[in-house]
Amino acid sequence: MSSNQKLDKILSMTNDNLSVIESYINFRKILKDAGFKESELSNVSSASSDVWLAHSELVGEIQKFKKQLTTFWGINNQEIDEYLKEVFTMVNEQIPLN
Repeated sequence: MSSNQKLDKILSMTNDNLSVIESYINFRKILKDAGFKESELSNVSSASSDVWLAHSELVGEIQKFKKQLTTFWGINNQEIDEYLKEVFTMVNEQIPLN
């Protein structure tokens, strides 16, 4: 079983990946509602407290997700990062910031 197949199997057995995805979707929606554009995301220091709260929630969910997968399943951070990048890219396509 390849690493990607192993990761897919593990992810299908846990709800933590849903928490991460839901947190990211929520974060994108809040950014969109706040009027941010993709080009502005490198400098969001003026963002509202809603944006920072959603960001903190997302970071916490990612940390929890990574800890579970590395501790209990032996998946390395690079594989998790690649998975999250792929999933977040799909979300970005569904919730564009224009």
